Parts: sequence; C-alpha cells; structure tokens
Amino acid sequence: MDITLPSPNETAESLIQSGLRYAVALLDALTSRNSDYLNPRVNVGTFLSWLQEDHPGWAAELAESNYSKLFARRLGRTLFLAQRRDQLEQSFADTTGARLSGDSDAMERMTAVRAAVRHVLPYWSSEAVEDVLDDASALLVSTVPLSHGQAITRAPSVQRYIVNELSPALKAVRRQATTARPDTCFLVPRNHAPQPLQEYIHEKIAVVVPLVASFDESWIFHCQDGRPTYRELIIDDGDGPLSMSVMFGLERGRVFFDYEALRDPLFRRLRAELPVMYVSSGATVLATHPFQPFAFEDAFYAEVTNFQMGWENDTGNNMPFQQRVDCLRRDRLPRHVYVNRFVDDLTGSPASVHTAPALRHWALPDHEQLTK
Repeated sequence: MDITLPSPNETAESLIQSGLRYAVALLDALTSRNSDYLNPRVNVGTFLSWLQEDHPGWAAELAESNYSKLFARRLGRTLFLAQRRDQLEQSFADTTGARLSGDSDAMERMTAVRAAVRHVLPYWSSEAVEDVLDDASALLVSTVPLSHGQAITRAPSVQRYIVNELSPALKAVRRQATTARPDTCFLVPRNHAPQPLQEYIHEKIAVVVPLVASFDESWIFHCQDGRPTYRELIIDDGDGPLSMSVMFGLERGRVFFDYEALRDPLFRRLRAELPVMYVSSGATVLATHPFQPFAFEDAFYAEVTNFQMGWENDTGNNMPFQQRVDCLRRDRLPRHVYVNRFVDDLTGSPASVHTAPALRHWALPDHEQLTK
C-alpha cells in the first residue's frame, strides 16, 4: 500500500514546511533538556498543541487554511521518522562518511537522505520514499548532535530549591486551597513563583501543592529519592461507590497524583520536566523532576497492568479480600501524605489538545510493512 502526502500547491507546502521547521526545532530543544526525547514516541495531537501555543501567528494561518489535517499527518510522519533518527543518521554517515549539513550540495543531500530512508524503512514504496525526502532532510540537518558515542549526556536528576517567602500569587493560592475540594492541587504560570525561583522553572507552568505543616517543607527539601513510586488507592467520596485509582508518588511517597484524572489538564501540558512548588505558610520549596510525558505514560500504564495482574493472580499474600481493600483506602494514609486528584487551573490558558487523524505508517510504527 502506497501512502503519500503531497501538497496541493506551493502555498500549502510553504505553510507546512514552516510548521515542520518549528517542530524539528522544538524536538531538538526538548532533547537538549531531556534525553528521553532521543528516538521518542510522541503523541502527535499533544505535540501539535505545543506548536500552536508557541507560534500563534502560524497557528492562526494554519487554522484559516484548509491544510490543518494535511499538516497533522505530515507532522505525524516527521515524528515517526524521529523515532528512527539515530538509525537515519548512522545510515547517512555510512553512505557519506560525514553528518548531513546545510552546506552540502542539494542533490548530494537528497541522494544521501534517499539512501538512508530506504535502508531504515526497506518496506516503503519508492513513491513513499520520494514523498518523504524533504521532511527527512529537515530532520537530519538539525543542530542537536545525536551520535551517542561522541556526546556526553548528564543523567537528569531532581533539583530542589527553597526560599523563605511566598509570592503574592502563592499566598492567594493558599487562601483558595481552604475552600477548594479536598485533594486539589493548582496550576500556575511560571511568573507566579517567588522571583528567586523563577529562573529554575523551565516550563511555562508549575504545579502548586499547599502544605499543612511547616516541617513538611523541610522533609521534602531534604528528600534524597527522586524516583516515582506507584500504589493503588481506594477513594470513598461519600456520594457513590468506592473507586480505585493507581497513583504515582513523588518525594518517597509523601505526595501522590491521580495520573489518569490529571493527564490532560496537567501532565500533557508539561514538556521536559515536572516543576512542583510545595508551599507552606512561610516558605516555598521547588522540586523539578525530569519528566517526558509520553515515556512516563508508557511506564505508568505498565504499572497499571502489573497491579491488574496482581488482582487477577491473587498476589495479596493470602490476605482476605476485604482486608486488602481496607489497606488501600485513602483514609488509611498517614496524616501528612498529600493526594492530588483534582487541579484548579489558574494559568488563564486551559489545556487544548488537538486530535490528529491517524496515518498507518506512523500510528503503527512497529509494522512498517503495512505501507508497502
């Protein structure tokens, strides 16, 4: 089956190429911040919403045109190629003995790109290969060095900062928290953080978790373990049947988030890190966790599957069912464990996720033969 995505005219191609240049630049920027973007699996709709947020003028032009669906498909194809970026670069290097550069002869570049695509995607038809050459070339001429043997990469780690002050915006959040639903966190723009902390927040937004006790701030600041944890939690809201969610935890299980409830309004708006401000009455602790939303989603649902298999295989250590359920209840948690199931968005720009139409050769990346 041949799948090609030709542009109907030069105007459409110019608009699409502008968007793809923005996409490659964004992918490079994210890769420099979080190595989980090397050869990534990326949700096309979420990535498109980021491009629209970053380039409103281009986004408005795209929306007014009839090419939004075509661009979404071309973006999907480019991100599909990005999953094989190191293979494409290695194949190109094997062919030419050098990395593709903007100074190369145009015909030489296209010959090398064509050979790389054919080598990495041998099941693609000649028509599909020819159609993707411009997009593959744009990906390969980007500036991020991806040859793993030649680059030194620092492992991402949790960074923690503390200031003995609250910004006026965070004081307002603490007041709002007293009347908000239980288990609510808050989403604020970066400039709502205390001034000394703003330079350490590299996302446009940050999560705020109000703290009840002042000693919690010290415990979180001195926490030595930044790895996420996972646990099941049974909730009784008093107005319906019990519900059970898989939570992921930070700060050695002192803070939990209901990922499935908060995925779209919170976590898919984050790009390369998870900045959380823990706010007591007199101090603000900022913890920035490495976070690649698509890789994390895969890891989270792998944990969900493990929990489901545990119930199906009855791996409860021979504990009676009701006792096992009781141990997972929300009200059995220690007093100073913070659970976040809801989010109040104070950013003024709520989440907007674009849904891109599926295209077989990027929606099913492990079955390239379907495009033959």
